[in-house]
Parts: sequence; structure tokens; C-alpha cells
Amino acid sequence: MFAGNRTSVDAMWQDRVRRGSPTFRSGCRRVTASRMERVEEGMTNGPVMDIRNRDDIARLVEAFYTRAFTDPVLGPIFIDVAQMDLEAHMPIMCDFWENILFRTGRYPGGLMMVHFQLHAKTPLLPEHFEIWLAYWHRTVDDLFTGERANLVKTHATNVAIAMSGRLNSSPRAMTPTSR
Repeated sequence: MFAGNRTSVDAMWQDRVRRGSPTFRSGCRRVTASRMERVEEGMTNGPVMDIRNRDDIARLVEAFYTRAFTDPVLGPIFIDVAQMDLEAHMPIMCDFWENILFRTGRYPGGLMMVHFQLHAKTPLLPEHFEIWLAYWHRTVDDLFTGERANLVKTHATNVAIAMSGRLNSSPRAMTPTSR
């Protein structure tokens, strides 16, 4: 059902660059080919340590969204339907994950309401959550290793199951779809 995988996403990105279309719209922010290359370049040495602080969380979240925005299934949902402004969204997501890992209490909540509103515009299917989860797991694994890295993957899996179940009224097991 899903044509996308790491090879196809990379090929799609390279094709955009070759055609002279090095950017795509992301709310108020444009994601450029050079930005994507910087994200990928920072992952070539493999993970060497666990997530230590908010800066590591920001690196993870930015790398994840940079990849997910290029996905042929998720990209249009983030860009065209949600019209996500990555610069405005980053602090919220960093607060969320920082609260999960370090119990900061910074995240105000509201996760489900935002997704219910998005689901009303376009159905968020279990398959979408599986793709999202695959990108999240891959990005975590590319950047970090350790207890906190495992925790953010486990928590993301639990969030995907719960959110997909509530939106679609049919909870089911989730496994990351290869991307």
C-alpha cells in the first residue's frame, strides 16, 4: 500500500533538487534541500549517546519533521492540510518530549484536540500513524542510543496507538512502516 521507503524518499528529494525545486512550502517556513542535507549529514556517523537535554530533543524533532515533510503521504497532510508552521510548532513539540523525558511540566496539553480538528479536515488513518512512527523510530535510531532514546520510541508508539484508536474508534497494534 505504501510506495515510500527511505530510498524513495531520498530519491524524491534528490529529484526535487535536480529539477531546480530545492524548496517546498511548510506554513511560514520553507524547508530547503540544503537544510535536508544538513540534517542527513548530521546523522552519518551513527548514534553515539543518549538524549541529554532540550537541545538534543530539538535536534531530534527538527530532523524528524524535515524527513516527514518530504514523505509523499505525510507531507501533504503536514503542509497543505495542517499548514504547519514548523518554527511555531517546534517549541511545542520540544516541550512535549522534554516533559516526557525530564518531567518539566512545560507542555500545556491539548494534543488530542489539535488532531481531532485535523482529522475533521482529512481522515488520519492508522496507516498514517504507522508511517509517522517509522520516521520517528528511524530518526531516533539515527541520532541517539540509550534509555531515553528507547523511551521516546516507546512513548511515540503508545501515542500513535492511542491517537489512531481514538480518531478511528478502533485501537490496533502499531508497527513502524518501513520508510
